[in-house]
Amino acid sequence: MIRALSQTANRTPNQALQRTRLRVTSCAPVHHRLSTHRHRPCRSGVSLSLGALGASSRPMKRAIPILFSLLLVLRQVAASGAERDILEIAKERPMNVTVNGVPAKYGDPNLAAAVDALGDIPRPWTVPKIIKAFNEESAAWLRKLQAQIDKKSDQMWEGWDRESTRCGHLATLLASSRDPRAAVVLGGALDNRPEFPGGIRVIDGLYNYFVRDPKYRQLPPETFAPYVSTNFFPEEMRRVKQWWALNEEELKASTKVQ
Repeated sequence: MIRALSQTANRTPNQALQRTRLRVTSCAPVHHRLSTHRHRPCRSGVSLSLGALGASSRPMKRAIPILFSLLLVLRQVAASGAERDILEIAKERPMNVTVNGVPAKYGDPNLAAAVDALGDIPRPWTVPKIIKAFNEESAAWLRKLQAQIDKKSDQMWEGWDRESTRCGHLATLLASSRDPRAAVVLGGALDNRPEFPGGIRVIDGLYNYFVRDPKYRQLPPETFAPYVSTNFFPEEMRRVKQWWALNEEELKASTKVQ
């Protein structure tokens, strides 16, 4: 299994994801095989400093929708005295997915699965709390992977797949908040695919909850033949990466999350 990771560089992104079942990371890589891109530690603080927005090379008017979204978040926090539970937010703006004609719980079957799997985490599930869990658990998974590489082992450790799936559930829950801070954390994970655990859920979460949200910069219309495939994931990943390239600078400037 470890040898499979070292071969992903010679495959297409989709082939690597399907072969290894390992995905992208927002944390600092632990081995040169994973990435040479350096990351600064993620922070969950929020700043509404106009100076921070002015530091962007893009016109400030493009950051106004993001700033407005942050103002709404902080107004809700001030009213309640604390950050809101993510599920309360998700219920207000559900995806409204149906499965076999039946509305999915919470409007998203992936979110319903995440809620069932993460019951050991005390409520409320606030954005800062889930960001912390997401970063810590994905980093722990990567440390274990590095240990297997160092030992030149051909076997993964017991429970690696379960831990990877859990990281994906955390990504889904975080995305359902539609919070700009969540977008920064998940977007940062795109730099280091395909090794990140649960990476398909990172892509799905950004695509379903952020890419088509009008308060962010939208992708330009495309003119091409209809996409015909039994696997939409490569196209989904392409659009997510384009959306992140359009919004990364403004999101990081407005949220102060790196």
